[in-house]
Amino acid sequence: TTMTVRNGVLAALLVAFAGPAAAQGLEERQLTIQQTGILGVQSPPTTQVNPLRVTAWVDHQDNCSCPGLPIWLSEEPFSFSRAFVVVPDSKEAERILDRLKELHDAGANDFDHLFSKRALEATSVITLDQLDMDRDSAGGKPLRLDDIPAVQIQKFAHPKVSPGFIRKVRRVLTEARSAADDAAREHLKSAPRTADGYVADVAGWAHLVVHDAQSPLVSALLKLKEGWPTAGIGYYIKGIGGLGWRDEQTLSLAEAAVKAAMVIFEKHFPENSFGMETRWD
Repeated sequence: TTMTVRNGVLAALLVAFAGPAAAQGLEERQLTIQQTGILGVQSPPTTQVNPLRVTAWVDHQDNCSCPGLPIWLSEEPFSFSRAFVVVPDSKEAERILDRLKELHDAGANDFDHLFSKRALEATSVITLDQLDMDRDSAGGKPLRLDDIPAVQIQKFAHPKVSPGFIRKVRRVLTEARSAADDAAREHLKSAPRTADGYVADVAGWAHLVVHDAQSPLVSALLKLKEGWPTAGIGYYIKGIGGLGWRDEQTLSLAEAAVKAAMVIFEKHFPENSFGMETRWD
């Protein structure tokens, strides 16, 4: 099959790896994609005639345990020795590394498929801004993948935290939970009701989430058993939100509680990134 290259990220990669010849008319160049199975098939070589030939590795025989290409799952009929994630800049690279660390801490995905620690450790993140600088320094010559600087996870151990920091986290947890309860009570006073007296809303869950996998706050929460990782989402903070609030299982109550608690955590830990994860029950 063929497709027209109009994606800036893909275009930059093709120029870097295929050389300056690939840049001519790149915005309208036809990119040949060969659909290839993932088991026992060699990728076609790049040629001067078609410098933009790439291989799309797909699981068209349904050999994998889940849809897509589960590169980081451990119990699959294949494995990858290396994986590369391409991002625009170093800021995005740090976010991706945090996500990889998060997968390691979680140990498995939502379907209880185990992650491969070896595959996660062998994953590198390449930034396009660095790629552009390296290509310029190479004098326009094609670059080898192994020659491009990439960042990897160096270790999965969480940073150590002091007893004083642990005490601070305990105090903030108490303050945040109190604020969450107060906000839920206030919401109950003005919430619309059904004819039976229940809050007129769907049942649902809301959780306070912190996203920084290698931060001291996450270390403290895990040490205190006040937080737990969920792959692809972040680290839930225990005792805030949940299914509604108290005897009411409405989503809006849980959201009100989580929003109030988030304000407290953001005040005491401005260096961290927080969010709210919600779902209907």
